[in-house]
Amino acid sequence: MPSPSHHPHDHFFRTTFGQVEIVREYLIQFLPTNILSQIHLETLTEEKTSFLDDQLEETFTDIIYRCKIGEGDATIFHSV
Repeated sequence: MPSPSHHPHDHFFRTTFGQVEIVREYLIQFLPTNILSQIHLETLTEEKTSFLDDQLEETFTDIIYRCKIGEGDATIFHSV
């Protein structure tokens, strides 16, 4: 498990962007319309934040969201 951060901006980021409604609004406000029109915002879901690589070493990230884009599925927002 990652150690807790001592940086106030990390707490703000996780608290704010840990809410799917805020992430949807952020994407609506800041993505160009030609990109936004391809994203199915109703499918936006938060994903797990720890992973094992090929050498079985654990990696952590702050936040990851997944949603359908066009006909596919993609990770569209994350922070390491």
